[in-house]
Amino acid sequence: MAAFCPLCGNAIVSNSNFCNVCGAALPADIANNPYAHNGGQPYPQPYPQPQPQPYNPYNGGGYGVQNAPTIPGFGGAFSVCMKKYFSCDGRASRSEFWFFYLWYVLIYLALWFVACFCIGFVGVLQGVTEEELLVLVENAEPAVACVFGIIFFFPSLTVTIRRLHDANRSGANWLWTFLLGIGWVILFVYMVSEPTRGPNRYGMEPTRR
Repeated sequence: MAAFCPLCGNAIVSNSNFCNVCGAALPADIANNPYAHNGGQPYPQPYPQPQPQPYNPYNGGGYGVQNAPTIPGFGGAFSVCMKKYFSCDGRASRSEFWFFYLWYVLIYLALWFVACFCIGFVGVLQGVTEEELLVLVENAEPAVACVFGIIFFFPSLTVTIRRLHDANRSGANWLWTFLLGIGWVILFVYMVSEPTRGPNRYGMEPTRR
């Protein structure tokens, strides 16, 4: 490193026993310092060059890794979709979508079983005939389906839109459901399609943590 005068702090000329500014006598170790400059400009010291960093797709588009949604398992898919009851923002993985609809079917079957059991139990207490009991069950089915559909309409809609976002498609594609036959086929293909790797215009790719 460069040598400096201990009295005035100025740089020392090489092979000099006295400071060229204040004239103070210099100790031998400073006077003979090979790094003292020769009266010209000091040599520029090399600075470490920045090393290229590997490309990280999660740092692009204003997104951050900490903002990436987590892919829920079977137990968490239902709670995640119910928490996002009215939210179409972000993306939903394929597993989140299909796990939610599996819960949808299981809950509907359980609800329908409970409804049939209650109708049968009350019918036996009232002494209704088997034909009358079948009529009660047939009339109860539309009511159960209507109540169930009202409760789960929005979470099933929003998770469908988020699954479309995951494939980098507009949520308006769910309108294919109104086109009977071919529309459902198109939407099914979208639901099983590959997600966009990395961030897209709808947010971060869901990750497992």
